[in-house]
Order: sequence, then structure tokens, then C-alpha cells
Amino acid sequence: MEDIELPGHAELDEAMQAAGAECGAAESHGTICGMICATGSATKRGWLEHLLGEGNTLSAASRIAADMLATLYAGTLLKFNDGARVFSTVWRSAASGMTAASRKT
Repeated sequence: MEDIELPGHAELDEAMQAAGAECGAAESHGTICGMICATGSATKRGWLEHLLGEGNTLSAASRIAADMLATLYAGTLLKFNDGARVFSTVWRSAASGMTAASRKT
């Protein structure tokens, strides 16, 4: 399986903030995972507008965030469709003491 380098949590969080999005990196990843689980895939327009805000895709900051979100979506979808069916969280929080986890489904 080809691996896609996902954007870092801090970098995506900063890009989302610069774009004026109401959510950050963790909520973005959770939304993408939820949409993929609920539908098997998701149209880019649907989740992108949901995460960045309707009509908020024209500014330079929004385009940067959109590119990072597209990479996050592609990498997440690839992980869900991996034949080994191993799911792992993308990020962990040192502050909360939570660690990344993997499990075979």
C-alpha cells in the first residue's frame, strides 16, 4: 500500500485558524472519518464546505487549508480501505496523556 504523508496536527490547526474555520485539526479529522464511515466515501465539496464554511474556499488561506484537508482525506480514506484493515489514530495529545492506538478490525 502506498502511504500518504499526512499534514501535521499543529500545521493543519494553524491553517484552519488562518482560513477562519470554526473547527480545528482534530475536529476536521473526526468529521472526515465520520463521513467516510457513514457513506463509504464523501464528496469533496460536502466535507470541505462543512469544515471551512460555505463559500470560504477562495482566499489564499482557505486554499492552503483545503489542500491540507484534501491530503488528510486521501490518507484517511487510504487507511480505511487498506486490505490489512488496521486503523490508527492520526494524532495524540501529550497534554492529555492520550497515546496513538492501533487495532485490527
